[in-house]
Amino acid sequence: MFAPQFGIDLPIARQLTVILGAAVVGAGALYIRGESRTAADIPATEGPASLPTPGDEVEDQLATLSRRPFRPEEKRRWKETHDDLRDRLRPLALATLTERYNLTEAEANDLLESGAWSENDRAVAFFTDDDGNDAPSLVPWRDGGATAGEQASHVIDELGAIERGDQLLPEGALSTGVDETEQQERGESA
Repeated sequence: MFAPQFGIDLPIARQLTVILGAAVVGAGALYIRGESRTAADIPATEGPASLPTPGDEVEDQLATLSRRPFRPEEKRRWKETHDDLRDRLRPLALATLTERYNLTEAEANDLLESGAWSENDRAVAFFTDDDGNDAPSLVPWRDGGATAGEQASHVIDELGAIERGDQLLPEGALSTGVDETEQQERGESA
């Protein structure tokens, strides 16, 4: 078709098919050659994902509760932080007491509400002392009192000691919650 002087006598359709085939083979060769170059280029590996350190959020909450806010916005944030931390620590305390001391949830709840679960007054105050915790006080703590952040920190320490088995329930903590029927059933099964 392009060089009739060579004497190749092919019909036009056959010539177009040969040209189209040569174009496809050439494009394929270029594609494969291009792929082999990029295959040698190894992409940069991704580094590890940056995840927050467990406990950082609690540390921030304890720091917030250890301050005495002045402005209304700070007081609102303090209250929200206090409520959130109390909502997180109370179920943790209930679960720790029920699992470690083999209590019912009602018994563990009674211990938390009465303050008989620990001998640490600051830890007990976090769940029982609502006067200083519902609104942050601007008056400095006197007579060994603690901020809500310090109280929560004592709760975490106490729960850790209970979980590790380093601390037992105070003596007589459970004696008020067992009636005579339960004592008889426990005595018969023993």
